[in-house]
Amino acid sequence: MPKEPRRNDPSWLRYAGLTTELLVTIGLGVGVGLWIDRKARLSVPVFTIVLSLGALIVALWRVIKSTRDG
Repeated sequence: MPKEPRRNDPSWLRYAGLTTELLVTIGLGVGVGLWIDRKARLSVPVFTIVLSLGALIVALWRVIKSTRDG
């Protein structure tokens, strides 16, 4: 007979925290990039592109690391 899932399983909190961390990291990268681009008055948003991609890489690396550790 299959075991019923626990109702008080807090694993969803872990994934909610990872999602929040991912969104905040990417949001900070984009926000800081936009701020630098405005201050530098660049016609091409170089810092926004670079920092948002960098933040995405860091955020995904942290999510993968967190999920692999168990």
